[in-house]
Amino acid sequence: MVAMTDSWVARLQNVGRVYKSKTGPDVAALSNINLDIHYGAFIALVGPSGSGKSTVLGLIGCLDAQTTGEVELFSRKLGSTDKGGRSDLRRQKMGFVFQNYKLLPSLSVIENVARPLVFRGVKHVRRLKIAAERLERVGLAGLGSRRPFQLSGGQQQRVAIARALASSPEMLIADEPTGALDTKNADSIIELLCELNEVGMFPVSAYGTHLSN
Repeated sequence: MVAMTDSWVARLQNVGRVYKSKTGPDVAALSNINLDIHYGAFIALVGPSGSGKSTVLGLIGCLDAQTTGEVELFSRKLGSTDKGGRSDLRRQKMGFVFQNYKLLPSLSVIENVARPLVFRGVKHVRRLKIAAERLERVGLAGLGSRRPFQLSGGQQQRVAIARALASSPEMLIADEPTGALDTKNADSIIELLCELNEVGMFPVSAYGTHLSN
């Protein structure tokens, strides 16, 4: 557990990320990025497609590694943290909402939401109870028995958010969490993220154009 005397939970210092290409020039997605995410923060990265938002989220979420600079997360320097250590950070501290949902089609909605709890050793009955609570929180109570293909894109997005909340993470990393939602549902998700922030979670989100609400 990181002491609350530390003023930040994540720090990017002079970070760059270059993607190698086999068929053309390399792509510099980030260059000399500096960002501190402090305890209690709600961070929204806003910009057009291709501006590097998802790359920043990937670095903070231990899903990718920087080419230059230093990334520190929960007082760990990720450059000197091995793959197992990064995996532990993701599992213990973070929840993810991916742009393309990444729901498992063979599982029901409630089983998708409960899936992260399997890796934490939570018992089956308790997993389903927590998953049902998270589905209710995002406005999908009663839809747990359906499969993802039976839901609209906006509903699948909310299932992905419920899944990210299942393990009560300290940091919620969300790539376009309102991208598939209409204005009313987008505003409700932003309100939910604000409520989570008020009780101690640190949402870090990317938005293609603007932040609703």
